[in-house]
Amino acid sequence: MSKKQLFNLLSILILVILAVIYWYLFDFLRWDMFDSPSFTGAARELFGLEGGYNFQSRLSKPLVLIFPGALEALTSLDAHWGFIIQNIAAYFGCALLIKRIVYKLTKRYDLAFYAMLIYVFSQVFAVFSLMVLVDAAGWFFSLLIIDIAITKVHQEKISIWWWVFLSAMSAMGLLIKESVIFSFIFVLFYQLFYNKTIKDKVLGIVVSSSVFFSIFALTQIVTQAFFGDSIIMRLFVQQEQIGFAYYSMDNVMQLFRVFDFYWLLVILGAFALRKSKILQSEKHEIYALLWAFILSLLFMPIWPYIVDRILFMVAPTLVVFAVLSEYYLKKLLLPVIVIGGSLNISVAWLIYKYNISGILLWGLMVYALVLILAFLYARKFRSKIFVGK
Repeated sequence: MSKKQLFNLLSILILVILAVIYWYLFDFLRWDMFDSPSFTGAARELFGLEGGYNFQSRLSKPLVLIFPGALEALTSLDAHWGFIIQNIAAYFGCALLIKRIVYKLTKRYDLAFYAMLIYVFSQVFAVFSLMVLVDAAGWFFSLLIIDIAITKVHQEKISIWWWVFLSAMSAMGLLIKESVIFSFIFVLFYQLFYNKTIKDKVLGIVVSSSVFFSIFALTQIVTQAFFGDSIIMRLFVQQEQIGFAYYSMDNVMQLFRVFDFYWLLVILGAFALRKSKILQSEKHEIYALLWAFILSLLFMPIWPYIVDRILFMVAPTLVVFAVLSEYYLKKLLLPVIVIGGSLNISVAWLIYKYNISGILLWGLMVYALVLILAFLYARKFRSKIFVGK
């Protein structure tokens, strides 16, 4: 069995085990989520079924409602099972796509595998990926666009028409979830850093932006005409009711919850970036991911709900940086990832189940200690090898 086959088999096995664990661990939340009834109601409304209604402008993003609504219309199986089936597919799709993306950037199966573990061990993914929600479908679609872009560039098959196609995909993806906007920002910056001449850079950005906003405007006209609802209308209504909400201490905590204790790996990876070969071989992708991360966070408050589920759209950037911590941790990165993931999931369960306060700080202190010990041990081990030679 080749290394690639071994990592693929191991990945599927771990994903299945974790899916079962997450399903039972957070089952008490699944049937008590405030947003879930509005999604099932909108899916029924889309197909004219009994019990259908449009609350929180769910019909402004109809693509993600089609399968659950059609499933109930054809089989009488409750629409919430359609969302769960849809999310199970997205659960595996997200994990395998982030693995593919990181492999293309690092050319290493072990780092790609570690990236997948970091992604699925993040508390947002663990808690919400298998709920009666649509976030996982949005994460999947965004990752798919990023994966296609990197693949075409690496195959040297990219052209203006591929950038147009990816921009159009991003615009259509907003009919699934707002978080897909991350992929469009990535596509814009990818062209900016990848294209050689100023003319190509400007042409690419202008054409991609024109396609994106044209298709987005068209979709808003269509949803408004058919459902009396649109993302733009939802945005205006929420801004009027809630006002402009920028980052406060509560919102910053939502940003922390995106990655919980893995933020420490991200920081370590950021220090390793300049010393890593990836900055020379894949600098276009790294810069594009970094700027997509920055702009997404800067413009996130335009949408008045700053919550970890939406902010998780920036996870691809965080995963790549977290994996770069391997420069300092070497072979200890795997146990450090597993320990961090266990802490992420355990603390999330305790918070949602028992509303324990202060536990995040304790968990952060424990993981910081683990990282310090791992860093010192790895450094000492490298020194011995150097002296030995």
